[in-house]
Amino acid sequence: INEGTVAASGTTMVTGSAMFMGGSIAGSGTIDVDGDITFAGALAFTPPNLRCRGNFTTDFEFQPVSGQVELNSNTTQQIFGADSRFHALDINTVTTVLSGEDLNFSGDVVINGLLTTTGEVDCDGNFTMNNGWDAGSGNHRFGRDLSMTGSLSNATGVFILDGNATTGTVTSTQGLPALRIARSHTVHLSNLLVDGDLELESGQLLSLIHI
Repeated sequence: INEGTVAASGTTMVTGSAMFMGGSIAGSGTIDVDGDITFAGALAFTPPNLRCRGNFTTDFEFQPVSGQVELNSNTTQQIFGADSRFHALDINTVTTVLSGEDLNFSGDVVINGLLTTTGEVDCDGNFTMNNGWDAGSGNHRFGRDLSMTGSLSNATGVFILDGNATTGTVTSTQGLPALRIARSHTVHLSNLLVDGDLELESGQLLSLIHI
């Protein structure tokens, strides 16, 4: 797509790859792409849901405030783009999604597959990890609920609870490397294991169970 507006409704199937190089993309439907999705100039503030079975590349114009990106391939996928910004992300793969850049989310993140990151993750919504996350050395920020019931590996940074959510629950069956609470309201910590430091910078702890 080089110009004009793509207004998606319903489900649009693309058997190859999709490149959005100009114009704009909006809508409430789903674009289902068998190959790569590349944004390289198209405005994407209110895009439709995007389902991708290849690599996903973002640029500065990809700053959605709505819509979900779903990665659901049975082969390794990669996220490209410096300081990538998404609204919501659903990783629903049987292999690994790789990202070497910082990832920013204004909505929710659900990891039902495997994610490997070497940069930092900043999620303003709920962050749910059900399968596996190789979190690397980055410091990661979470604005609402944090649920970690899958496998957490190679995490050496600080997990930071920030934002202005009126309440939030943190649950993890895996040991967090370090936890900093920097919220303006209450945080409920439940069944949580922290291997390193636990720091209360701001906010209030409602309960501590199995810390």
